Amino acid sequence: MKKVFLFSLLFTVSVCMAWANNAKETNMGGEIDIYATYTPTEKVTLFLGEEISFANFLTPENGLFDACNTVIGATYTPHPNIALEAAYEFLYTNATSMEHVLKLSAMPQVALGDFSLSLQETGQMTYATPENAYSWQLVSKLTLSYAIPNTPLSPYAYVEMTNPLASSVTEPVEVPAKEQSTPWYDELCYRAGLDWAVNQHNTLGLYYEFSHTPDTYFHLIGIGYTLSF
Repeated sequence: MKKVFLFSLLFTVSVCMAWANNAKETNMGGEIDIYATYTPTEKVTLFLGEEISFANFLTPENGLFDACNTVIGATYTPHPNIALEAAYEFLYTNATSMEHVLKLSAMPQVALGDFSLSLQETGQMTYATPENAYSWQLVSKLTLSYAIPNTPLSPYAYVEMTNPLASSVTEPVEVPAKEQSTPWYDELCYRAGLDWAVNQHNTLGLYYEFSHTPDTYFHLIGIGYTLSF
């Protein structure tokens, strides 16, 4: 099983490198996720994570864009079919800006045999510096996962849509001469991945993500590790 996972990882990275070399204008990046979770009671899980992104790492002529995202939060599961979550994120982007994000989520979920379907609705408030701007968004995430019987592997896929609710700035800004219509979404994200539960306390993950905003699009290959207590 370990050899299968490592082969899948190397194959995916090789294909993406070959694709990027043949399409120099492709926005391709990488990400490393490291999380730690602690479950003091059956219904409560605490988590702490660090996500490090490397944009355009396969096409350096487009520029290297780095971001670090630290997240801390807690999940409460009052019923097997619903979970509640609160989290704080600190995002440091390209040595030019910082964002503080507060999130409150409700996650109804249902098990369908070895399949699991969940819908996460998150209301979040973001404060960005040095712009001194804040915004409210609604993030909707629909996830389908499958626990392969008699294996530690769990493939999954999700689609996530971020919708703007309101925004404001604390300092006056110049209004463009020609106003443009406000897009109905901030970002659409699609991800397919595979989690491998090495043992009770360690999980490795591999995923591919495609996201786009009204102005840009981006491809991402990510590797994750979760330590559970």
